[in-house]
Amino acid sequence: MTNEDARSTRPLRSVAVLGASNISLGMPQLAQALDRAGCARCTFACGHGRSFGLRSSIPLRVLGALREVPLLDELDALDAALLADVGNDLVYGVAPMRILEWVEECIERLSARGARVVVAGPPLESLARLTPARYAVAKGVLFPFHALTRDDALRGIAELHAGLAASCARRGLAYVAPPARWYGLDPIHVRRACRQEWARGLVAAMQGMDSPPPPSRAPRWSFGDWSRLRLLRPEREVVCGIERRGAGRTKLSTGLEVRCQ
Repeated sequence: MTNEDARSTRPLRSVAVLGASNISLGMPQLAQALDRAGCARCTFACGHGRSFGLRSSIPLRVLGALREVPLLDELDALDAALLADVGNDLVYGVAPMRILEWVEECIERLSARGARVVVAGPPLESLARLTPARYAVAKGVLFPFHALTRDDALRGIAELHAGLAASCARRGLAYVAPPARWYGLDPIHVRRACRQEWARGLVAAMQGMDSPPPPSRAPRWSFGDWSRLRLLRPEREVVCGIERRGAGRTKLSTGLEVRCQ
């Protein structure tokens, strides 16, 4: 990265990230990329199967809607925010236009806190290359109890992609369309081997850069840092019908404070 690029890069002192399973799985890589970009505080709101507008549940665990997380109404300023896993709500039978309304509500509330909002689009390219047989297998593994057909999924994803891209263009926000190479047999979750690239690309977008800089040689995190992020739980969740409240935050050896809502 040149000196001119460094001067134009936006600071990322405080960041918010909202999403579902991709954010949960990639939290360590995303937090590391933010740490290397100089972030001091990052708040995650995520969880497998989490919805933008509905209370969602997977076996034994219930999480509230992303549009209801406290970080949207906190008073301190944000430098940037990321919205991801938007297509997740199609599985719950929610119409694309309703999902767009929820996302735009989150964008407005995050923008009110001064955040540069980045939207990571749904895996349109990955899903489009699924044959009916592969879709049946993926559906049976990923969401066996929901009746979303392949045609409805592709139609909904295409409508979401178009709506999100148009909304971001209208607002002057960065929109990241994930390439098909990030996905493998699982068409909706970024492959482990691609999570570093995925994370660096999203952080570069939050910094206002067109492309990520080359990987840095920053000091590697300790095993304890990775473990603390893997074990970090939301501040509030319902497990086996019992509400559980925890600290929902940790501080890494590098000084980065990470919260989870």
